[in-house]
Amino acid sequence: MPIPSIFRSLLAPLALTLLVLPASAQDAPSDARVEQALAQNNVNYSAEENGDYRVLFTLPNERSQLVWISPRTDTIGSLDIRRVFSYAASFDNGESLPNDWAGRLLRSNSGYIVGSWAQTGTRLVFSANVPADASDRVLLDTMALVMTTADDVEAELTGADDW
Repeated sequence: MPIPSIFRSLLAPLALTLLVLPASAQDAPSDARVEQALAQNNVNYSAEENGDYRVLFTLPNERSQLVWISPRTDTIGSLDIRRVFSYAASFDNGESLPNDWAGRLLRSNSGYIVGSWAQTGTRLVFSANVPADASDRVLLDTMALVMTTADDVEAELTGADDW
């Protein structure tokens, strides 16, 4: 069936737009709200190639912990949320989270008011979702919660300070 002329005139600009989209999608996302919250609170950060904001915290007992804040948000109904996360362990060479730890962390998820444990690929991650327009205080409190929770498990599970 031939394409009506009205649709042919719309298809050319649409095809050109689709050709342009992949190039702009390669740019790393950013979010001025996150940058402003971190800057106003004197939190040093760097941006990863994928756009995630990376913050290194120095903790007591000569420990440190990395926390990432996603500039990307997900919209569900009227909610616009972002992810704040930190790793507690990494598993290489076919290793995986020991079953007793998997059960323990899964059970602990029901006790958290905010956040939960998951295994993503070869990493054990604690993450929490916050409103994208959360106040500075809410974002910083969420970062602190994610940081301490992940570091506590990293110290107990691995004894290392890799993250």
